[in-house]
Amino acid sequence: MSQELMEKIVTILHAANDNPLLTSEIHHKLCTEYNYKKSVETVRRSLIFMKKQKIVSQVVHPEKNIPSWIVKETEHHAVNSDTRIRHSDYLKNHIICPWLEQLPTKNELIFLWSEDIFPVEKEEMFQDLKNHINSDYGNPFTELDIFKQILHQFLIKKREIQSLSNDIFESIKNDFFDKKVAWRWNLSAMTDFIIDRTIRDRNMDFRSIFVDDFTSHLEEKNWTFLYYTMDYPDEMIDAVGGELNKKKFKESMDKFVKKLLENAKDSEHIQNEITVLCELLEKLFDHIEKMRKSLKKHLALGILPGNCEYCL
Repeated sequence: MSQELMEKIVTILHAANDNPLLTSEIHHKLCTEYNYKKSVETVRRSLIFMKKQKIVSQVVHPEKNIPSWIVKETEHHAVNSDTRIRHSDYLKNHIICPWLEQLPTKNELIFLWSEDIFPVEKEEMFQDLKNHINSDYGNPFTELDIFKQILHQFLIKKREIQSLSNDIFESIKNDFFDKKVAWRWNLSAMTDFIIDRTIRDRNMDFRSIFVDDFTSHLEEKNWTFLYYTMDYPDEMIDAVGGELNKKKFKESMDKFVKKLLENAKDSEHIQNEITVLCELLEKLFDHIEKMRKSLKKHLALGILPGNCEYCL
């Protein structure tokens, strides 16, 4: 007999709070709560086997006066049930909920530069959740493994685009600014900027985080091109000539940014690489959504299935 099926039956009977359930009622709950596909007869055979193993007891239903089923309660079973409830609550609160909160959006995925994006993986009980996965609800760990494989490819592709973007930057910077200007560019952010604008220009389902007027908020710097590309824009302005030349600097920066984007758009190599990156982005988000769906279904369960050393 399937151990997984028997565990689900015990969970359903426990959730009934000592109210006996008919075989057909157990089958119905298996179908609705666990997406069970097999027949009532399979459930009946499992119940008979569980009765012989003294896991369940057959009683007469108090209202319908026909045979029904309850968990065969012993002191051990009662303690075990309470332990399982506490352990399930712990896994939900400390593993499943944080994992859900840490799942990135599609917009956030595009700005990833590290493979270490889920702090919940460092939690002591993270691996234990593998013992309590209902395969009918999908497996978030399987999706996580696939996600990491694709993310590795994604980051390699981003670094290739970064190298190409830097080539453009180096080729045009001296056309717009004095060579003495102390450039302090964040190359990964510049790459994100080019990727971001390219994706948005292709009318994809993507919300750009950058404003259109790159220099209108020079003083604030928040959510502007300068904020993402340079650590010390004020020093650059001083290098150009100080307070009196801020306007000149802003005009030069605006022209420079437009040229940067034009060259990136004209680069067949960069555009092809971004196309591949977009395909990987869609795959990443697909597995994020599968993780989210599976985790939410497990979160909705009263008691998580499976056994481990903490449930004995």
